Amino acid sequence: MTGSGRLFEVAVAAPLAHTLTYGPPLESDEPVAIGRRVLVPLGNRVVTGYVLGPAPEPHDSREGRAVRIRPILDLLDTGPLFPPAMVELFRWVARYYHFPPGEVIRTALPGGLTSASGRIVRLTPAGRKAGDRLAAEAGPAQGSWLCSLLEQGELPATVTGRLWKKSRTQTLLRRWEKQGLVVVEPVLTRDRTRTRRERVLALSPALADLVRRAGTEDKEELLTMLFRAIEPPPGRAEQTLLTRFLSLRHQLGRETVPRRELN
Repeated sequence: MTGSGRLFEVAVAAPLAHTLTYGPPLESDEPVAIGRRVLVPLGNRVVTGYVLGPAPEPHDSREGRAVRIRPILDLLDTGPLFPPAMVELFRWVARYYHFPPGEVIRTALPGGLTSASGRIVRLTPAGRKAGDRLAAEAGPAQGSWLCSLLEQGELPATVTGRLWKKSRTQTLLRRWEKQGLVVVEPVLTRDRTRTRRERVLALSPALADLVRRAGTEDKEELLTMLFRAIEPPPGRAEQTLLTRFLSLRHQLGRETVPRRELN
């Protein structure tokens, strides 16, 4: 399925109970395959969507006229994130649980993949000169974020997103924007996942080769020496090695190290 002259059914990562239709990307001839993650407009926002397949030409049911189709803005990743066979499963889950299809797919995929649009607020040169005026109009209740704006000259998307949900603050920022004191710019944001790190304990190649070539009794003696060389209290990596040692000891059918030494 190519992007030229075709329409695509897209499930957006938003609380919508139905899928949407988008046109091909304007600046790309890449294949828009089923399972591909795309960036699409939704109202005045930009959100992540998932291509479910080709879509028919939509029409306005009231007047029978063709509906204006907005194009896909960008193709994300280098290929599909799920095979075509998964589409019907996603549809069934969405129907059964009465859950938005795009949110079903978003939940099924690894975290940290969803892109969306946000806003940043940036002071203009006129706004920098009108700091006292901005403080007076905002009032003492708005002191924390306003101080950051005046000092840094910009509010990041995370802060602006919280402020935008408050009608009073949104109205204030919109008024300042019309007066040329600030600029509200759309930016792309992305869900992020924290990197998980853990310590891993392993035998050196030479020692691992020695243990592998040793006979049963010599191997057990080597492992026992390693076990006793670990200084308490053992961490997660040491516990993993001890668990493997106990498993091997059980397989050998010997009680080389008293169980009480594990405590």
